[in-house]
Amino acid sequence: YSLQLYTQGQVDFLNVLDAQRSLYVSEQALVQSTHDISTDLIALYKALGGGWQEEPQPKKDPPNLPQLSTRAHDNEESQSISASGVKENPQR
Repeated sequence: YSLQLYTQGQVDFLNVLDAQRSLYVSEQALVQSTHDISTDLIALYKALGGGWQEEPQPKKDPPNLPQLSTRAHDNEESQSISASGVKENPQR
């Protein structure tokens, strides 16, 4: 409003600057108040035991790896894989 009065020549520019400064101070106070309310609300939730639950993270499936045996012979006929990747039956 003060800018309109200034453009109409009814007030000097100092009044415009003073009105803008008051506006910015009020806006900063609003931002600070909103921040304080949020911070206090979080502190209240923590004091009351939380108020929220973390969402469980989805479990990642392990990559498909070949099953390795810890015993030397799982079956009567054990198989081994050669360097070329071909399964071989060892002779007993």
